[in-house]
Amino acid sequence: MVTILSGVGLLLVTLAVFSIFSLKMPKGSLAMGGMADAAVATFLVEAIHKYISGDLIGIAFLREVGDISGSMGGVAAATLVPIAMGANPLFAVVAGVAVGGFGILPGFIAGYVIGFIAPIIEKKLPVGINIIAGALVIAPVARIIVTVVDPGVTWILSHIGATISAATEQSPIVMGFLLGGMMKMICTSPLSSMALTAMLGLTGLPMGIAAIACFGGSFTNGLVFHKLKLGNKGNVIGVMLEPLTQAPIVTSNPIPIYGSNFFGGGFAGISAAVFHIVNDAPGTASPIPGLLAPFAFNPVQNVLLALLFAAIGGSVAGLVGGTIFKHIRMKNGTYEKASEAAEEMAKAESAREDGIDFVSIVTPNATHYEVAKAFLEAGIHVACEKPLCFTVEQGEELERIAKEKHLMFAVTYTYTGYAMVKLARELVAAGEIGNIVNINAEYLQDWLIDEIGGGNQTTTKMSVWRTDPAKSGISNCVGDIGTHIEDTVAYITGMHPKKVAAVLDNYGMDLDLNANILVEYENGVHGVYSCSQVCAGHLNGLVIRIFGSEGSLEWVQEDPDYLKVTKKGQPDQIYHRGTGYITGMAAERNHIPSGHPEGLTFAFANIYHGFMADVLECVNGHAPEKAGDYPSVSDGVSGVRFIHAVVNSGKNGSGWTEV
Repeated sequence: MVTILSGVGLLLVTLAVFSIFSLKMPKGSLAMGGMADAAVATFLVEAIHKYISGDLIGIAFLREVGDISGSMGGVAAATLVPIAMGANPLFAVVAGVAVGGFGILPGFIAGYVIGFIAPIIEKKLPVGINIIAGALVIAPVARIIVTVVDPGVTWILSHIGATISAATEQSPIVMGFLLGGMMKMICTSPLSSMALTAMLGLTGLPMGIAAIACFGGSFTNGLVFHKLKLGNKGNVIGVMLEPLTQAPIVTSNPIPIYGSNFFGGGFAGISAAVFHIVNDAPGTASPIPGLLAPFAFNPVQNVLLALLFAAIGGSVAGLVGGTIFKHIRMKNGTYEKASEAAEEMAKAESAREDGIDFVSIVTPNATHYEVAKAFLEAGIHVACEKPLCFTVEQGEELERIAKEKHLMFAVTYTYTGYAMVKLARELVAAGEIGNIVNINAEYLQDWLIDEIGGGNQTTTKMSVWRTDPAKSGISNCVGDIGTHIEDTVAYITGMHPKKVAAVLDNYGMDLDLNANILVEYENGVHGVYSCSQVCAGHLNGLVIRIFGSEGSLEWVQEDPDYLKVTKKGQPDQIYHRGTGYITGMAAERNHIPSGHPEGLTFAFANIYHGFMADVLECVNGHAPEKAGDYPSVSDGVSGVRFIHAVVNSGKNGSGWTEV
C-alpha cells in the first residue's frame, strides 16, 4: 500500500508542477506544445519503425531510422520548444544540435531558456552580426544548461518512474485504474500526456497503461460529446482523435468531461494491466500513438484484446457519464431543455402552412448553436445574438447550412445599425479621410467591477451565466463586448484582423473581465482595442476612432446621433443625424427628426429592417445572392475566430496569433 501511495503521490506532485509550469510560466503552454511535438518526432517514430517495422516485420532500414530517431529526444526538444515559443528557427536548430546525446527533458529545459535568449540577441545586435554572434553564443549556452541540469533531472525522473513502476508491478489492477484515469484526464486537458510521460521516461507496464488508457478514453470523450450535444460530428471525431483540438469545448464543460474521463481511462487502464501490455516508447500517451505503439512490444492477440476491452470500458464510462450529466443538466433547468424545445418547435413550425418565417435567438451563448441549427435544418430563417456559437467549427457549419438551404441568417451586432455608423462607413469608402493608417477603439463598462477578486461570487442575474464558462464559452469580456469592437470596425472600414496580440485579466474569475488587444489587419495597418467591464464610471462606452492619411473620424455610442470628422489642417466637423446633408444609407435608416435621440432600439430596428427585407424576398421566391445591410452569419463566424485568437494569444504569453 505504501508503494502505491508513493507512486500516486509522486505522479500527482509531478502533475501539479507540470500544470503550474504550463499554465503560469511565461509561454509555458507553448513550450509544452513543443515538448509534445518532440515526443512525436522521436519516441513515436522509434516505437513504430524500430520495434514494429524493424523487429516485428524485419525491415532493417526502418529499424535504423527508428533507432536513430529515438536517440534524438534532447535534440528535438531543444529545437522545437524555442520554435514553438516564437524564436528564430536558426537559433533553435543551433541549440538542438548543441545538446546532442542528452535526454528530452534536459533538452526541453535548454530549449525553454533559449526561447527567451534568442529573441533578445536577434533584436539587440545589428542585422547580420546577430545571426553569427547568436549562433556562437547559443550553442555553448545550450550545452552548458543540459550538462548542469542532466544529473539532477535524471535522478529525479528515474526515482519517480521507478516508484510508479514498482507500484504498478505490486498492484497492477489498482494502478491500472488510478494511472489510467489520471493519464486520460491529462490527455484531454490543455496539458499534454505525451510530454508528461516523455519527461518521466515511463516504460514497461506503466507506459502501456497510459497508452491504452488514452485510446480507450477516446470513446468516453466521443460519447460524452454526443450525449451532451457538445458540437457537431466533426467535434466528436476531433475529440476522439486528438482532444486538444476541442480544448475550448472541454474547458467550458470540465466536470462532465474530466469526471467521465477518469473512469473511462481507469477502465481502459485495467484492461492494459490484465493483459500486461508493456510499452517501451515513452511519450506515446495519446489516442493514435496509444493505439499503435503497443504492437511493437506485445503479442498481437494480447494488444487486440486489450484494445477491445479498453474500448468497451471507455464506451461504458462515456454512456453512463453522458447520461448522468445530461440528467443533472435537465434537473437543474439548464440549457439542454432549450435545445430540445427548439428542435420540437422547429419541426412543428416547419410542418404548418402558416408556420413562422424566422426565429430570433436571444438566449445565453451555450444554446446558440443547437437552437440555430435546429431551425436552419427545418428551413427557417434565423436572427441570433452574438457571439454566434462556442467554436469556429460550429459557426462554419451554421454558415454552410444557411448557404445550402438559401436561408437568411442575421447576427445582431447592434451598433452597425446606428445611422451615424453607416455614415462613417460611407465616408471611409468615399476616401474622405484618405488611406487608413491607424485604428483605436474601446468599449468600457463597470457592471462587473464587484467581481474583482470575488472568486465567481456573482452579484447580478446576468453575471451568473456571463462569467460561467459552461454557459458563456471561453471568454466573457471579449466575447460579450470585444466582438462588438471587431465587428463595428470591420463594418466601417472593411478591414478584418489578420492577427492579434492580447493581454486578458481575469481578476480571480474563471473568465476575462478586461482585455487589451493589439491588432494587425490584412492590409498591414495596426490598431489597438480595449474592452473592460471593470472601469468605474463607464457604462456602455463604445468609442470608434479611425485615423486616415487625410483626416479622422470618431463615433461615441453613448452620444450616437453625432459623428466627429476632422480633416487634415481643418477644424472639427460634427455631423448630426437627421439633417439635410446626411445622405445614403444613413439617411434611409433615419426614423425621427434630428434632436430626438434614436438610441439602441432604433439600431436594433435597422438591423431587423434589413434582415426582414431579405426574408420577405425569400418568402416571395427571390432569395438574395448575399445578405443586405446587416451583420450576417459570416460576420458571426469572424467574431468567433476573433474571440479564439484573442484568448489563445492571452494564454500563450501575448504572442501574435493568427485570426
